[in-house]
Amino acid sequence: MPWKPPFTEIVEVDQRLDPYRNRAGCASHDDRKIMRLYVQIDSLSTQRSGCLWWRVWSTPREFIVLHMLMEDGAYDDAWLCGTVLDEELFDWSRGIFRYRGQQLSLRWLNDEHSAALRREIGLEEQPR
Repeated sequence: MPWKPPFTEIVEVDQRLDPYRNRAGCASHDDRKIMRLYVQIDSLSTQRSGCLWWRVWSTPREFIVLHMLMEDGAYDDAWLCGTVLDEELFDWSRGIFRYRGQQLSLRWLNDEHSAALRREIGLEEQPR
């Protein structure tokens, strides 16, 4: 039994994430831009049972690392999975982004703007 999850396994692809893979968005309130955000997809596996060298891991599945760059230059990030991811995807599909109790309007950016934000944040190029 491995100490670490077997990331050589095929990851459970979450097709609900397809429209947002490596995509940037702009969140605003009353036509005032509040932040830009970038959706990075990664995978995780959870320990199902065992301890020490007797660990059994779940099949790796996708989750979102959300990078948020505020207009004042501040940076924040969040991991989205499980029910939180479900709620976010529902909001995103309606053009809504919730951040610290505020409901913002969300507009998704094109490939060129997404690539520019990815470089600004310092992420390596990722295939779409």
